[in-house]
Amino acid sequence: MKQLIALAILLLTSGIEARDASSHYVSSPCPERVRSAAQPHDANINCGHLLVVEDRQNSDSDKMASLFALRIAARSPAANPPIIYLEGGPGLAASQRLEHILDTGLHEDYDIILMDARGTGLSRPSLNCQERDEQSGSSRANWLRACYQRLGREGVTLQAYNILSNAADVLDLMDALGISEANIYGESYGTRLAFFLLSEFPQRLRSAVLDGVYPPGVNALEELALNTHSALERLFHDCLVDQRCRAAFPKLRDQFFQVFAELNDQPAVFPGSSPEIAWYLDGADFVQVLRAALADTDRVPEIPALIAAFAGGAYDDALWYTDGDHSVVLEAHSEGAFLSLFCALDAAATDEAQIRTLAADLPPAYATLASFALALYRDCALWDVPAFEPDASPGR
Repeated sequence: MKQLIALAILLLTSGIEARDASSHYVSSPCPERVRSAAQPHDANINCGHLLVVEDRQNSDSDKMASLFALRIAARSPAANPPIIYLEGGPGLAASQRLEHILDTGLHEDYDIILMDARGTGLSRPSLNCQERDEQSGSSRANWLRACYQRLGREGVTLQAYNILSNAADVLDLMDALGISEANIYGESYGTRLAFFLLSEFPQRLRSAVLDGVYPPGVNALEELALNTHSALERLFHDCLVDQRCRAAFPKLRDQFFQVFAELNDQPAVFPGSSPEIAWYLDGADFVQVLRAALADTDRVPEIPALIAAFAGGAYDDALWYTDGDHSVVLEAHSEGAFLSLFCALDAAATDEAQIRTLAADLPPAYATLASFALALYRDCALWDVPAFEPDASPGR
């Protein structure tokens, strides 16, 4: 299986040249929220849209997608290549990170470019599933199916929202803005996109910063439980060898397993927007809350206190990570963009037996995450996109 995934990644990188000469950039006024974010920093920001062919793998396609982009001008006159920020998810919008990027002060010396990847944020068409909110209380399967069907009726080519297209979009943006060389900063899924660009076009990239690496060849579904096990056990060890953490939380690991067992015996109940959609927090949900916290650098130091609070029966912090349909919110993202890419790559490269096998020898508190991975895998049966075939891509 690993060899097949590696071969798929190699094939994927061979098709990045599938850009299109008809791509072009159009300047436009910045949205109000961009102007509001810029004001406290006295930042000079220009906005626009990159127009690209939606389906890069279909040489006969002439339908265009509009990708929102913004450029923060450097304060200093230094002629440094700009930084292009590659957001994670997949399915998150880079423009949502504007305030965070401004807070870093990187624009003192560099132009910073953010582009909402196809299907996300202010880019159009949007693959955000509005049905999730419109069908409050409906099952996940119902609103996912409704979203998939609506996008199909609207003529969206869902399989065109893939990693090859995302990489080609970045290169087209560089060309349209006259950028011969850039620095790239990728987070999470953005690091996988960065690997693609580094592999095929190193001459266009001056440097790359990879934050929270999601490397090619790693299958997120297969390794979900394994990675959570590794991360939490490392946290327990680090707390044990840190004098202050050990003094405050001397039985942190024991408390983790205690909470998992107690919530499985008697789940915590949270009221929903109406009595019939109250939801429950069981042991698996508790582990998911911690996994979500591990993905947020600012909250990692809070995890020991979070576990201790749960051990004392205080579950309110779970609300920060959860939504009303009894599912843990990993990130606010475009569900359709996430599934179109994720299902064609990760889900297509594994199966239910492999997901279960890799979690089978873990303690139950970790092995339970295989059920979440399997739920994502089954989402892909509803979000029916074909496995990505990079060799079908036409040349530029």
